[in-house]
Amino acid sequence: MDWWTLAFGILAILVGLALCFIGYRLFLSLLFLVGFVVGYGVCASLLYNYTTFAFWIIFLIGLAAGLVAGILTRILWIIAVFIMGALGGFILGCFILSMGDGALIPVQWGVWLFLGLLMLLCGIVSVFLIKPAIIVLTAFCGGYAIVAGAAALMNDNSLFTPNFVEIYETGTVDIGDKSWETWVLVAVW
Repeated sequence: MDWWTLAFGILAILVGLALCFIGYRLFLSLLFLVGFVVGYGVCASLLYNYTTFAFWIIFLIGLAAGLVAGILTRILWIIAVFIMGALGGFILGCFILSMGDGALIPVQWGVWLFLGLLMLLCGIVSVFLIKPAIIVLTAFCGGYAIVAGAAALMNDNSLFTPNFVEIYETGTVDIGDKSWETWVLVAVW
């Protein structure tokens, strides 16, 4: 295991613990960070897979997108609640779709429609139930971060990388071959 994976796994566990137990108190403070990570991740993933830019250019453009997304998320925090709910819906949808090995919804547009409707539904519910939504979503995000960090410490980084390009190209969500330890951690989560 390299030092980066070790540091990332430990950091994910620590952030996960903080989100699980004091997530509501940390919510406004973490808005910028969540917006930054989502903005950087989506932008860098798309640029990496659909352009021939050098890594450092992708990194810089991703940083700029992350900064813009982080600032907008902090300023427009009610939208951040919607985005958190929508991301929770996306994670739930990916989890549901991964159980069927591509057979639950056989057409690509159906997968995107299912994910989009679930994201919309979870986002709207989150806006109307702000405090319970923040508590539940930060607890689930914290639990996921703890499990993903522990999985990374077992050399399984697949829980950190939902592959948006694979979902787009194949219409399926494959969470890959997991070791039995990872499945135990997911079950506990």
